[in-house]
Amino acid sequence: MKRTVRLRSAVYRDADGVMRRGRTGEEVRVHSDDVDRFDRFNVIAGADAEPPHPPPAPNSEPETKPVPDPDPEPETKSEPEEKPEPQTEPEPEPAPAKPPARKSTRKPATEE
Repeated sequence: MKRTVRLRSAVYRDADGVMRRGRTGEEVRVHSDDVDRFDRFNVIAGADAEPPHPPPAPNSEPETKPVPDPDPEPETKSEPEEKPEPQTEPEPEPAPAKPPARKSTRKPATEE
């Protein structure tokens, strides 16, 4: 059966049963046992696929429904969490006071 390759490259079984590779736009003869597979894979993504839902009307908003939680968590009453007090950096300790100056034990120089 004749088919046109729509993809960049497609592998198919020709009428004689030999595996071949076709390029975009090329007309090929596909073996009757391989036609279903060829047609299934010879599809350009998005171009041939039908949308699963009809597009919404231009002035209508999509209908939204709340989705129930499949695994709801049991409600438990708990005490409110205590917020930790903000940590402040400790004030630096004052520098130790300088010890009083020592008195000199040198004798003053005398002139001779």
